Amino acid sequence: MKRASAVLLLLLALSGCATRERPEGIVERWLSALNQGSAGEPLRYAGEDVSEAVLPRWRSADPGTFDVIEVGRGRPCLYRGPAECDAAVPFRVVLVDGGEVRSDALVGSERGVTDTIATRVFAMTPPGAQHELPSDGGPPIASAGAAGWLLALGTGLGLLVLAEGAMRLIRGRATD
Repeated sequence: MKRASAVLLLLLALSGCATRERPEGIVERWLSALNQGSAGEPLRYAGEDVSEAVLPRWRSADPGTFDVIEVGRGRPCLYRGPAECDAAVPFRVVLVDGGEVRSDALVGSERGVTDTIATRVFAMTPPGAQHELPSDGGPPIASAGAAGWLLALGTGLGLLVLAEGAMRLIRGRATD
């Protein structure tokens, strides 16, 4: 019975690790994949037309075409259209040849062929309407205050005590 309780407790703790992906992470992975050309599989994160708008002829581009990739903090999306928009995420890429693309990536959920829901970049805003990026003095993607650090420290100590208790319980049953 105690073993079943320990397994159940472990499964409950691990279920807290499953979370929805951040829109900023989707945009960053898309741009990193696009920087690798067709080998990076950017179509996992965005449509063909969106990828072409950032890097024309990306399928035949050499890896490492972007010199700088910068992604800002996403914000609620005001887009009204056929796709459901979850967030608008500002980004900037600087090409090795000096060209620059700045835009907001519109990130939303769409239902795939196998009826699974994927979060993808489905469109970009026209140039000129982007919000500030961290390099322009805009907000960083994430920052942890003192409360966050204290919560992390408390969680770590709680997990340490839980693990120690589980080891003592198992060790005690093994010696019986």
